Amino acid sequence: METIFRATDHPPAERFERWAQLVPTVFAPLRVSVAEPDRHRSELRTAELGGTTVHYLASSASRVERTDRMIRQADPDVVQVWLVERGDLVFSQGVTSRVVEPRRLYVSTGSRPFELSGAMPGGVMAVARSAMVPFGRLPVGRDQVERLGGFLVPEGGLAGLVTASLRELTSHDFGPADASRLGGVLVDLVAALLAHLLDRTSDLPEQTRDQALLAQVEAFVQANLGDPDLTPAAVAAAHHVALRTVQRLFRRRGRGVADWIRHARLEACRRDLADPRLRPQPVRVIGRRWGFEDPSQFNRAFRAAFGMPPGDYREHHAPRPAQH
Repeated sequence: METIFRATDHPPAERFERWAQLVPTVFAPLRVSVAEPDRHRSELRTAELGGTTVHYLASSASRVERTDRMIRQADPDVVQVWLVERGDLVFSQGVTSRVVEPRRLYVSTGSRPFELSGAMPGGVMAVARSAMVPFGRLPVGRDQVERLGGFLVPEGGLAGLVTASLRELTSHDFGPADASRLGGVLVDLVAALLAHLLDRTSDLPEQTRDQALLAQVEAFVQANLGDPDLTPAAVAAAHHVALRTVQRLFRRRGRGVADWIRHARLEACRRDLADPRLRPQPVRVIGRRWGFEDPSQFNRAFRAAFGMPPGDYREHHAPRPAQH
């Protein structure tokens, strides 16, 4: 990501003024105010991902307003998905006010006047991540999303996947090819989430439905690798789809469902075996943790994947004594 503003890069007397001038150019016309401009702290990072923009934003206590006049000045044709990681923020729109709870997704268009305010104890900065997705890439229109009226998304399911995607995309740098691909995945997840919230899932293109389902399946598998009963049939049943549907999705990845599960388990075992903090744990315990109940089966599978038994792999990656 590109850091486009860091308050500490500027003299204290200029920090807030520069921040207040920058924010409207990045998001939309807004008015930003603070009680103590000289003590203001903030940071903004951004990345373009194939037509979708993501941001990482941190700021000390402030008040943000968007008025009817500002909306007439510019009203970007995007849906904004926000993830507040830290902060005690209150979102007010019309006669309604609500607390924007940390680690919850918030969806808005910015097409209605609002006020967002927060007071951080002890000078702690509020932290948020966001995505701005053009409506042209979504199966729902502005008027439909506006009916949500600024919506705190229920936790879990697709919301959890959008949250994980936002965190990944705003925490790392990616090359052009990966940025485009991951941006496309985020758009598909946001599209599926909005369609679900608006009861319009049937309007999703097949490719978007498939991408969202695949992301849900992969997250489910990763969360349940330690379950020895995790099978392709169990995965399909957990998502209320036919086994052949799950098999079709994974064939596009060039690997069957059972093979993908086995590979993910072995990668988890390999990681634990190389972790010096886990050396006191017997190899069989690590295998069992990731779904290999039979030690001999674990041994054979690990040797086939990595060219040596798990015990040898652990010794090969053991910390070497310092040379004096």
